[in-house]
Amino acid sequence: MTWLLPSENANGLYYLDSKTVYKDCTAIKSGPNNTHVYQLNPIPDFYIAMSIAIKKKRAKILDVMRYAGFLLMSEKALKILDDVDDVRHQRLPVDITLWDGSKLEGNYHLVHPLRSVKWEYYTGPDINSTNVHVRREARYFRGINASDDIKEFISSQPLWISRKSTPFIFVGERLISALIDGGCSGVDLEQMEKIKKNSGALTYI
Repeated sequence: MTWLLPSENANGLYYLDSKTVYKDCTAIKSGPNNTHVYQLNPIPDFYIAMSIAIKKKRAKILDVMRYAGFLLMSEKALKILDDVDDVRHQRLPVDITLWDGSKLEGNYHLVHPLRSVKWEYYTGPDINSTNVHVRREARYFRGINASDDIKEFISSQPLWISRKSTPFIFVGERLISALIDGGCSGVDLEQMEKIKKNSGALTYI
């Protein structure tokens, strides 16, 4: 990938840290058991403005993918996101050059979610792992299923990120269903398993 705008950071780097992502966020909704939804502010465009060159032959470019910490979405998928979600998430068009030199111009966008959800850690027994980080992350993810009310509240959010689970991007059930119904690739787990061995250039959500 190639960044298209000069970095405005003092050190000139493009590393996007959590302080920048979550700076001055606003609480907009609360749910059961100290669960909260936050509205995030847009980040500087230079973090997102980039062009992408795909080197791996036969790599699949899907309608919904994750790339460089953002969502890579086709025009079709982005329209569905805007129809389903009342938050207009930050996006910039991206040009993609394929392995054969052809270009996908104006058909894809990099999307930065502007919603964050925070929930409590699971308080039951830890999973069987010697890695402290893995155990902590597992407690956080298992907290979603602490009760039906918590799971329903969190999964009702169409698209979000969470400070405690960087770099994951979460897609709610309603948005997934809308994307599948709209014929978008990249959100069907069975399909992703079949093609991921030939698509190492990008990481799926």
